[in-house]
Amino acid sequence: YCEDGSFWSGVHCATCSYSQKTVLLFPLLPICLSPLIFAILYKMASTSSSSWGSWRYGMSVIAFLLLNHYQMIAVINHSNIEKSMAVGEMMEKFDFANNPWSVFNTVCA
Repeated sequence: YCEDGSFWSGVHCATCSYSQKTVLLFPLLPICLSPLIFAILYKMASTSSSSWGSWRYGMSVIAFLLLNHYQMIAVINHSNIEKSMAVGEMMEKFDFANNPWSVFNTVCA
């Protein structure tokens, strides 16, 4: 429906910015950052049982539980249940937890 260099935002045609069109933002940034993020998470998670009581390990557990919580909200939002418009709009904000690519505008790349 939209011209070249623009995308459907759900309401109207929006033009792609220069940063969205560049190859650096997508797919280069996720390709470069993903291994680094996974390595950091692996290093943080590989602890001995003696450090399980530390506050840092507790924070990583809380972060994991929050991610699970937001993923479940996103799954519930896409399930076939009736919910009010306000609840549906609130739940749509957590879709990034199940689809990290939604942060990037892949239509413009």
